[in-house]
Amino acid sequence: MFYCLCLVIFHFYKGFGGLLYPPIVWAMELGSLCMFFIIQMIRIYFGFNANRWESSNDSLVFFGLTLLSLLMVIYFSLVITYILRIEVLLSIVIGVICLVEFGLSIYAWRKFKK
Repeated sequence: MFYCLCLVIFHFYKGFGGLLYPPIVWAMELGSLCMFFIIQMIRIYFGFNANRWESSNDSLVFFGLTLLSLLMVIYFSLVITYILRIEVLLSIVIGVICLVEFGLSIYAWRKFKK
């Protein structure tokens, strides 16, 4: 959630801080940030339920949403119109955390399946 909030703050800073955005591109990137936040909340919900109930199905959903989340982190650190250095630093940290969660979700799925 902290990462999403930082990205939204940086996005408003870039939009109103003097960088020239085409209006539709700025809105599309803000919409993708909102979608990323929603996916993160759903991912955390399924991860919480998978851990609480030791459910392999919820663990698989968490696994898939973590993969999608990792792809969106890569998108926000490489493909958007203007990228600040602090965004790249935050993306590296969140990317490493997503990779750890990815591995742990596979491990949990195998444990919960038994």
